[in-house]
Amino acid sequence: MTLEERITRIETALGLIDADARPDLSPALSVRAILADVSYHMGLSAADVVGRSRRSALTRARQAVAWLARRHTDKSLTTIAHAIGQRDRTTIMHAITEAERRRDAGDPSFRLLTDRLAAQYRRRAMQ
Repeated sequence: MTLEERITRIETALGLIDADARPDLSPALSVRAILADVSYHMGLSAADVVGRSRRSALTRARQAVAWLARRHTDKSLTTIAHAIGQRDRTTIMHAITEAERRRDAGDPSFRLLTDRLAAQYRRRAMQ
């Protein structure tokens, strides 16, 4: 077996392991769809969410989109960043960290929103 064939075999195996480890990934789910869902549920326009404003409601929405996209799509941080207004991947890493903090620190409305949408995406992935 050539080195190239071994690499292909390993990559295939890793892909299968990743798919089994994260069954909630939905190849049909896009970051834009998540953005639309979060915007709708938070009563915001998607254009405002991807804009430059640092208003609290908009940063919360971006954090929710980043957190959900990271867990329910196979998109990279860079891809998520571009979908949320041409931001940098490190900004998305920070948004995900802040989303985790909000969920753990007792922001009940944020946790409820992200839990509901996550459950919806899991159900969609199983269909």
